[in-house]
Amino acid sequence: MAKKHGKSKQRDDYVYGIVDARETGEIHVRYDSRTGKIELVGAEAGSTRVVRSYKRDTGKEDKVVSSVPHEPGAPFDPDDALKSFENVVAMDTNKRTIGGKQCAVCFSYFIPVKLSEHTGDIPYNPLAAYFIVGIEDGVNPERIGWHLTLMNNISPAYDPSRHGRLALVTDSELGLHSDINARKIGYYGDQLLPEWATLVYASDRETDTLGGMLLKACHNAATSVIEEMRKRANPFEKIGNGGVGFEGYSQVVFQTA
Repeated sequence: MAKKHGKSKQRDDYVYGIVDARETGEIHVRYDSRTGKIELVGAEAGSTRVVRSYKRDTGKEDKVVSSVPHEPGAPFDPDDALKSFENVVAMDTNKRTIGGKQCAVCFSYFIPVKLSEHTGDIPYNPLAAYFIVGIEDGVNPERIGWHLTLMNNISPAYDPSRHGRLALVTDSELGLHSDINARKIGYYGDQLLPEWATLVYASDRETDTLGGMLLKACHNAATSVIEEMRKRANPFEKIGNGGVGFEGYSQVVFQTA
């Protein structure tokens, strides 16, 4: 556990994992002083994660601001954990009512360098934006945005043997991340997450972390796009077919300098 400064509330970093100790009554921890990583020996596959959180004034369960799956040896820092992935994409979705319809924009950024080999400032570039229309009550548009981004912008050209592992950073559905990452449930309907992808949780309010910084950029961009859609006389003119939980969508074309 490590104390974090510069915030109104102390941040604490933890490494969590599930170990079956019923037979021996013991839990073994291995610490690598060279790398600063800690390993929960015999932890269940997929259960180890690096978590940053703070205590709430209400006394309720600690507020998690970052949760990064990582094994077998995990560092006590969410940024170091995220840098173990070969590729990183962050996505955020903002929702508004437009023309009587529930609409949302999902905006994504990606990091064009391998973090484990990069030094200095970390670049990030826009990947895609989607305008989602006619979202049904009770449907989380974040999951629609994940699917559209994966289906159209990532999966078609992704070669795990060449590209390695992908972290998908989001600030939604933290309670479902473990089951989605274990492929026990779908990330969108019955659609299972590709084996080379992992959901990672971050908060756009925690901008001193890499994941939080990326999500803040996604949030700001998604807000700008959906506010632009609200101003248009006919924002629905290029909407195509939809899918589970929504009426239709269009990909937003944007220019980069």
